[in-house]
Amino acid sequence: MEIGQTTSRQTVQVLKDIFAIEGVPTTIVTDNGPQFSSQEFTNFCNSFHINHVLSPPYHPPSNGEAERFVRTFKSSVDKNCEGGASLDESIRLTLASYRTIPHPALEWKHLQKSCMAASPGAYYPSPTY
Repeated sequence: MEIGQTTSRQTVQVLKDIFAIEGVPTTIVTDNGPQFSSQEFTNFCNSFHINHVLSPPYHPPSNGEAERFVRTFKSSVDKNCEGGASLDESIRLTLASYRTIPHPALEWKHLQKSCMAASPGAYYPSPTY
């Protein structure tokens, strides 16, 4: 999935595509970029009942976990590419590996049970025309 621009509209569209595959999260933590602090993004989060948390600007500890993930992600993608995988395939392999390793903070068992027990409408709101 390519992201051409980092506007609120494009960001919302990409997140909708991701949510259609992965399900809707209960919370999103972002930086204070204009695409995340816009009214359009706020409306999007409200319509999906997502708690949107903005990390404090210039406060590295609040971004520590995200920074560690990015470092790990880049390292894994690089290793897969060095092994002959294309960039797209390397990203898929890295994400598949990351998602199969249990992480206590993610409450995997709770999420799996919730996803299996809920109706599709519980994760993706009804379209408004």
